Amino acid sequence: MAATSPQAAVITSADIMAIPKNVVGSGNGTLDLRLMTFSGGEVGNNSGTFNGDNANNTLPHSGGADTSSFFESYVTTAGDLKAFYSFSEFPSGSIDEIVVFLDLNETNATTQATNYLSKFDIILNPDTIQGSPSPALDVLSSTQAGINQTYTLNPSSEIIAELGSDAPYNLPVNSQGAGFADYAI
Repeated sequence: MAATSPQAAVITSADIMAIPKNVVGSGNGTLDLRLMTFSGGEVGNNSGTFNGDNANNTLPHSGGADTSSFFESYVTTAGDLKAFYSFSEFPSGSIDEIVVFLDLNETNATTQATNYLSKFDIILNPDTIQGSPSPALDVLSSTQAGINQTYTLNPSSEIIAELGSDAPYNLPVNSQGAGFADYAI
């Protein structure tokens, strides 16, 4: 009897929840694993004994060109995620779901009505990843920046979660300013 892999979770608009203004802190001053950020202070993703893969810091920002579309990625290992939760003092085996909080910020404190999320994949064991990041080493920001959502799958790869076919989803800013999450996935 052949093993079968479980069906990928489909992320729909019902799975993306707006957070009321100034309710959920996005981590300024707390231990959060930063996936993508422009601010340099959190790029290293380390605190005490925890040292996760670096954040991707090539997102559009107020000091650069006004970018209406970008393709960025974040790569990490299950070992780094486990170390993060162990450092955060969660009991072993107690985590079976992960919530990703999105903190959207706009140039000049404006609130944009249009911010589309068009791709969000969580892949286990891709065959190749552009830039060939090493699972045994710290993935640096420069490597994260070069991935640009480019990967290939093999028979042992598993798509754990992906956006549904009705994406892109519009996510207008609802809590302008760094420090508070706008959405949870």
